[in-house]
Order: sequence, then structure tokens, then C-alpha cells
Amino acid sequence: MVPLWIPNGLIVLRSDYIVIKLKKILPLIISGGLLFYLFYHLDGRQIYTALQDCNFKLILIASVVTVIVKVQVGAVKWRQILSASGSNLSLGEVLMVRSGCMPLKLLFPMKSSEFFKAYYLQHQHQMPLSSGLRTLIFEKSLNLLVMLVLWLGVLIPGLTLSAGLILISLKSIRAAISGSMLAIIYSFIYLLSDFLTPYLIFMAVGVPIPWTALLVYIPVTTFLNYLPISVMGLGTREAMLVYFFNAFGPSAALFGAALLVSLCEQILPVLVGFFF
Repeated sequence: MVPLWIPNGLIVLRSDYIVIKLKKILPLIISGGLLFYLFYHLDGRQIYTALQDCNFKLILIASVVTVIVKVQVGAVKWRQILSASGSNLSLGEVLMVRSGCMPLKLLFPMKSSEFFKAYYLQHQHQMPLSSGLRTLIFEKSLNLLVMLVLWLGVLIPGLTLSAGLILISLKSIRAAISGSMLAIIYSFIYLLSDFLTPYLIFMAVGVPIPWTALLVYIPVTTFLNYLPISVMGLGTREAMLVYFFNAFGPSAALFGAALLVSLCEQILPVLVGFFF
């Protein structure tokens, strides 16, 4: 028998190629698999009926609010962070870069489309790539931090308030907060739409969700959707919303509402990005 010899370099290249391919197709498999599972196990006629009989005015209001917040307020927030890091870009330019990169979420998995924003800053404004990436990481981290504070404030308000007062009393923390106050305020406004949009949409399909339930479960959904395991949170968002709010209405109506939430929060901003 002739021994099979494969160069080590070829093995490494082959394994890297497989990893890259898996990173590309894994989010598609997860999103597609979860959506297929939900469609298969739920009554399609009930889903269609829930969508057909929904309150179109509430859906329109939710769509307009979401697009304004996700596109305009998101751009203002990132511009504030860039300004704090020493890069004074116009709002129009930030809006163009941020919105123009949104459609790339469909092509590049694992949040890798964010690199194009940092590359633009490097190419057009000579900002080091690492610095541009830090502003993006800070923006996402700030969103998660504000969401975490809101979530803990609902679950354990007394402890959260006490911990907040103790932290603010520290000089270094107080200085950091004062330097990022505008960005924190914009993050708060930005995240309010994550609660308001589902509230309006679930009401539109005839399954009103109490604010207390939204404040408890929407942050969990948001945290999980930040993980780069699906395409823009599709599939994971629907599955979690159906699971968390199952006590408030039929699963088919909940799934229809969850699809509309994904449409408003993810698909519409991406469609707006095609115009930039």
C-alpha cells in the first residue's frame, strides 16, 4: 500500500476553509431551521388569519417609530461616540456609513459586517482600524449595559438602585458616566423601541402583552440576539417570543406577531440602507 502524504500546510488551509464555510452557513442553518420548525408545528391558517386581521395603523406606527430610532437615533448615538474619540464626522456622513452597511448583514455572518464601518473610518479619516472597532464595540456594549440596568431594575429594583448609587459615588465611575452621558441617553432612547415595537405589534394582532412581561423577557431576547448565531436574529427571536409569551395568547398569533417584530426591527432598516 502506498502511504498517503498530505502537506501540513494543506491540512491547515483546508481546516481554515471549513471553519470559514461553517461560519457562513451556520447562522443560515439555525435561522432557517428554527423558522421551519415553527411553521411546521403551528397552524399556518391561524398565522395567516392573525396577520390578515391585525391593526394596520398600529403596525404602521411601530414601523415608523422603529425606522426613525434604529436609523436616525442610532446614527446620532454613534456620532456622539466618534466625537468623544476625536473624530468629528457630520451626521449625514455617519448616517450614510451606518445605514449603508446595514444590507451587508445579509451577506456577512457573525456580525462581520461591522468591520466595513471601521474600514471606512480608516480609509476616509485615517482612524486606525483598532480605534474604529473600539467605537463599535463600545456602542454595542453600551446598549447591553443600559438594557442590563433596565432588566435588573425590574427584577430587583432595590438592589439595582443601591448598587447604582454606590457606583455613582465613585469618582472614576462618575467621570466616565458624565463623559458618556449623551451616548447613554441615546442608547436609552434607542433601546426603548425594543420594548415599544413588540408592545404595539402584539397589540395589533390582538395579543396584548403586559409591560411587566415585556420588561422581563425582551432584554433576554435582546441579549441572545446579540450572539452571532443567526441571521439578524431571525428564527431565534421568533422562537423566544413564542416561548416567553405563550401564556398570553395562541402560539400561531404570537408567531405572526414575532415575524412582524423582525420585519420592523431588522428588515425595514436593512431596506432603508439600500438607499444610502
